[in-house]
Amino acid sequence: MFTRRSLRPAADDAPVPLARRRWRGMALFWLRYAVLRAVLVMVGSVAIYGFVNPPMTWTMVGVARQQALAPREWVPLAEIAPVMRRAVVAAEDANFCSHWGFDMVEIRKVVASGSSRGASTITQQTAKNAFLWQRRSWPRKAAETLLTPQIEALWSKARILEVYLNVAEFGPGIFGVHAAAAAHFGTTPDRLTPVQAARLAAVLPSPRTRTTAAPSARSRAILDGAETIARDGRAALIGRRAVESRGGGAYQGGVAKNKKVSSSPMNTNTQTTRLYHTALSPFCRKVRLVLAEKKIEVELVEERYWEGPPDLKRRNPAGKLPVLRWRGNLLAESQAIVEYLDEAVPAPALMPQTPLERHEVRRLCTWFDDKFHTEVTQPILNERVWKKITRTGYPDSRVVKDGLRAIKEHIDYLAQLLETRRWLAGNTLSLADFTAAAHFSCLDYISDVDWDRSEALRDWYATIKSRPAFRSVLADQVPGIHPAAHYAELDFG
Repeated sequence: MFTRRSLRPAADDAPVPLARRRWRGMALFWLRYAVLRAVLVMVGSVAIYGFVNPPMTWTMVGVARQQALAPREWVPLAEIAPVMRRAVVAAEDANFCSHWGFDMVEIRKVVASGSSRGASTITQQTAKNAFLWQRRSWPRKAAETLLTPQIEALWSKARILEVYLNVAEFGPGIFGVHAAAAAHFGTTPDRLTPVQAARLAAVLPSPRTRTTAAPSARSRAILDGAETIARDGRAALIGRRAVESRGGGAYQGGVAKNKKVSSSPMNTNTQTTRLYHTALSPFCRKVRLVLAEKKIEVELVEERYWEGPPDLKRRNPAGKLPVLRWRGNLLAESQAIVEYLDEAVPAPALMPQTPLERHEVRRLCTWFDDKFHTEVTQPILNERVWKKITRTGYPDSRVVKDGLRAIKEHIDYLAQLLETRRWLAGNTLSLADFTAAAHFSCLDYISDVDWDRSEALRDWYATIKSRPAFRSVLADQVPGIHPAAHYAELDFG
């Protein structure tokens, strides 16, 4: 039997008061309205900034409260040196031309390694710098994640890079590439050199703690990456032609300009390419490095030239090494060989385009093969290595000391060159660098180079030492003479 009480509805089934239902409905309506409005504002702002240059950013406003901002002007992409644009891509986002706003490859690497480093792309950084604030927080990251695909959808890659270069901070109170070029180097964005561009790009991850005052291993790596971008075609996606047609300063658009890059420059002759050499000879090493740089497969034949092998003078009447057998020809004298190879296999080019630049390369090659070799390489190697191998006497400490004293002057001179140059003879890798590296690598094998004397020279050698062409040289072992502990270490151990 049902009672009156049992017929009453349960408390959970009681109807919601009308006022509460109205309140919930209004709250849901305004929430939807706010979200829709925020999305529309985001999309509208992104669309507007696709054509209108952002006059100010939240980051600039925050910094302006603490200090005066450096004078800045908006610089169109066509008026920014191509080396600057490539340097930023090489430094911040090497896959910028191929991803859709998020670099999933880098993100997976970071997740897999458990690293705390970021994997932000240039597009993400543009979203942060142009629309948001710098302090890390989940709301900012969420907004950045929403803005990034919108920017990729509505802007071209060239526009993304233009906005980024004009709003990024390059130092305390220094926003945009115009202010950065003027403040750091007293020049304009269209006249930035490769070295200057790399130093500016190197400060971007931490503009308030890093400096452009001197070259660093990072800036050198950036320049190497920028050269790769110039060669492999990615530069076309960021408007390379529009910039290089303007001249782009003395650099003229980077290395290998107007050069056809061969996909396989290896020897097609059926005859074996053979190099007659000896391990700790700077002249032989120079040829080996150039062969490897040009990806020419070669068979190495060790010659004990001090024993006077009968075939040596037949191959080279001067009785000297190296001798290269290539395409049925015997080639002698290291400088003649490497210049011949550079003409026969034009990619990658190791001689610059202008007569004056080629003169500088040849001058430095002669400097090392003549002056440096006479004053440093020959006396030190002869006393510490060859006398032991050939059993012709004991080392003369006075000769070694003279060589070590002389190398200091050479290091100081080279450091002076590297203050204004990316590489020894200029802003592109050349035969001069491989000639110098060949001599230094022989001395470094027996630990006779004071790398602490010049950080610039140390960074230069670390950069060229890390190239694939150097691998076989670093694997050399001279019987009875062990290499220095740091010899094969790319970072000097």
